[in-house]
This record gives sequence, C-alpha cells and structure tokens, in this order.
Amino acid sequence: MDEVMRHGWGVQYVLTLPTESAAGEAADELARHGCRLVAAREHRSLPFELSDWYGDSAPELAGWWQVFALAVYVTEAGSERGGGPEQGFVARLPDMRPYLNEEAARVAEVARSHGGFADGCSEGHEATLERGFDRSGLRHEDADAVLTVAEPRDVTEPRDVTEPPDVTEPRPTVGPAPGPAPLPWFLPDPGDPALVCAAAIAVAERMYGSAENAPEALAWLLDEDFAFADPYERVDDFLAELDDAVAHQGTCTPGTATAVPFLAALAAEPDVPARARLTILVDLLRHSTAGVRDDVALADRNAALGRASTQTEAQRTVRHAVADAVPGLLGRWAHATDAERHVLAALAAAHRPRTGAEIIASVRLTDLDAAGADRADAVALIGALLRDDEADVAAVVRRLAARPGRVPGTTAGPHARTRDVGVVILSRLVTRDVGGTSCITARGGDG
Repeated sequence: MDEVMRHGWGVQYVLTLPTESAAGEAADELARHGCRLVAAREHRSLPFELSDWYGDSAPELAGWWQVFALAVYVTEAGSERGGGPEQGFVARLPDMRPYLNEEAARVAEVARSHGGFADGCSEGHEATLERGFDRSGLRHEDADAVLTVAEPRDVTEPRDVTEPPDVTEPRPTVGPAPGPAPLPWFLPDPGDPALVCAAAIAVAERMYGSAENAPEALAWLLDEDFAFADPYERVDDFLAELDDAVAHQGTCTPGTATAVPFLAALAAEPDVPARARLTILVDLLRHSTAGVRDDVALADRNAALGRASTQTEAQRTVRHAVADAVPGLLGRWAHATDAERHVLAALAAAHRPRTGAEIIASVRLTDLDAAGADRADAVALIGALLRDDEADVAAVVRRLAARPGRVPGTTAGPHARTRDVGVVILSRLVTRDVGGTSCITARGGDG
C-alpha cells in the first residue's frame, strides 16, 4: 500500500442484528461499500471470560449477532500529493466531521434495513484500529480498501434522517434569516464564591430549615462541616460540586427531581450573579432533556427491540419537575440578560406540552438575539416548539440537518420522534452558544 494511505483515519462501526442471516447480509453490504475489514459473530456484551463471571449485561440481545466493520478514510489531496499525515485526512479531521456524520447515518440505515441498529463506533489512526481489530468471524478483508473524501465537499445529512414519512414540505416563513455574525455574550465575572455559597445556604434554610429536612442531595449545604469548610477559589468550583451532588456525573437519580425546586429558587435569587444564574439554568436544561436525548440516541435500538422508550423513571420525574418550575423561572424574563433569555426560552420550548399557552405567551421571541446562524436556528426552533406544530418543527430540523457542522451529533433516524429531535438539537445549540459565558465550559456542555 502507498505510504500516504497509512495516514488515513479509521472508524470501526458496530451493528447489532437479530439473526445470523441478517448479520451476514449487512456485513456483505458494508464490504461492498468499501470497508477494509468486516467480521460477524454472535453478540456478547462482555468478553467470554468476563461474561461467564458477571453474567450478560444485555440479556435482551441473547441470540442476536453483531457486525464489526473497519472503514479507512483519506482525502483526495492527501493521496494525490503524497507525504505525511499533515496532508491527509487526520489533519483535516474537523473539516471532515460532516462527512463522517453522513457515513454514520449511512451505516445506521444499513442496520435498520436488516432489522437491527447501529451500536456505536470507535475512531483512531488507521494503523491503530487495524492492529486492534478482532478478526474472529472475519468475512471480508481488503488491505488496500480506503474511502476517499473529496475536498472541499458540501455534505448534507440524508433527507430521511430526521423527517417522518408524512412531514410536509418546509414552510417559507419558518424562522428568521440568519443575521450578522453574533457577538459573544457579555456578563460580568461571577465574583466572590462566598457570596454565591451564602445565597445557596440562605435559600436552603428558607426552604428546608435544617439538614434533616432537606433532600439528600442538598443536605450538605446546611451541615456544619460545610459552613466551616475551606472556601472555594471560584464560583464554578461550587456550582460544579452542587451539580454533581444533584446529578452525579450528569446522571439523573431519584433524588435529582427533589432538588429542582431549590435550583429554580436559587436561579431566581437576586444575590446570585448573572453568570452563576445562567449556569444553573443550563444545568436544568441539560438534566431535564437527558431522557429525551437517550430516546433519540437509542431510537433505532428501541424500535428493533419493540420498545417505546428507554427513559428512566428518574429522568421522567426530573423532566416533570423542571416543567413545573418553568412558569416561575419565566417570571424573571423582564430582568434577565440576553443569554439568560435564550436559556429560559429553550426551557419553555423543551417543555411546551406540559406548560400552558398562557405561560408560553410570556416568551417574547422578538427579545431574543438572532444574530448568526446558530442563534437564528435556535430562535426558529424555539418558535416552532412553542407553537407545538410538528410540521414546523420538522421543517426547521430538516433545514438544520442540511447544514454541514451546524447541528452537532444529529444523525437521528426515522424512528426518533420529530419533536424529541428538535428538543435535543435546541438543547445542544443553546448550551454550545452560552457555554463560554456561563460557568459550564469545564463540564463539557450537555454531554
């Protein structure tokens, strides 16, 4: 093989199929597509030596099969000029991400067409992935196979990735046209962490009186050890600890919902700086949409297994608790910063079916800054979700999906509910936009 090809970018796709026959057909299709290595073997959620000890963590997939396919991507420029990785796909990886998203959607369609689902992927330098590829059940090998990506290339998502079969054509009036490039949100530094801690303690004392009466996730705020603990160096340190106590590592638990009224009250506390308040609002948006994100990400799996949803009871309870808090949060609209209004509007839109029309009327879209494509897209999506018009939501989602790099992580298939896809996109757009302004940057957005 030409030396430059060794600098390609490898992606190993995993597909889960209901039968050996379906796995073989999918494997053959991926081989024809240009994958270098393709193997098929019976599903095991853990290696043999571990599953025999711990048991199968996915008993519902007993008897199913998996296909493992390694595809290697190079750029036309890299293969034509020769040379090292600086001229190949790896150096252009950010530019090529839309193409890889398109490839992931194509692989997911292969899995769907054979009654299964795409079950994730791993990426890395081609030589690394090729060395680590498990050849058990190998069905196809072509050491020279590469998929060449033309550059520049204006790639779009397949039309059906977010569009249900009965969706009408886009309406010309959906959403504002993108304005000039947006300016970064400006909010003062959150200031002294002690003041934010004092505000949190005051809210907790007002709501619960003592640690014994507080929810488990918040009792530490009223504990004597906390009162005399070393001070925080930054406001973000305290907010990160608070968020982890409420939803450890971003996972909603039965105790998360009990903390939502406190978080909503803290976000409305006058002594809380705007940047800290923004962080709390974004945390509420992330946690209340976690179950919807899981449903969108696992829509094909749920359909293949005959399930309607994989949301946990904790996720549903948190979603309802945040929806109940939205009317009170919107009461700050007139005094909120521009960045806060974006998050408040997103919260109202994400919980529209549970929030009454009279409350929704307090969200004034004309108050929202729509400069730049991302903000214009977010405002258009907020409007469509607030109207609870699925055709409008589908039109906006379809338009967003057709913009390379515009919608992060959106390769949802036809099994995902249109509104759910819209909520997930909105959460990511808003979180990405305000992340540099609030204190959530170090926590990685909405995950």
